[in-house]
Amino acid sequence: MFLDKKVGSAKIDFPTNKASNISKTPILKWQAPENGQYYQVFIKDNWTGKSIYSSKTLNKTEFKVPDKLLKNDGWYAWKVHAKDMDETILYGDFNAGSLSEYHSFTTLP
Repeated sequence: MFLDKKVGSAKIDFPTNKASNISKTPILKWQAPENGQYYQVFIKDNWTGKSIYSSKTLNKTEFKVPDKLLKNDGWYAWKVHAKDMDETILYGDFNAGSLSEYHSFTTLP
């Protein structure tokens, strides 16, 4: 019998939603939800809606955006997916409530 250890969604700290004048290599930060141990970051171009980056599995609550990924005067959105890596088949490592909302930001001109 597996225990249901659902993971809540991460709370985004930086950059906050609709932030402006963010550097092209920001350190994205969030708060860990209960039972969250590992994370994956997703970044999209908010103008085109196209996904431009998906991180590997992370074990920290911050992530430095790689050089040359973001452009000057760009409009981007990012979200975090928390998981617990308990490897249960029944509940999986990602669950529906463990995905944060997208937060948008613009980079420096």
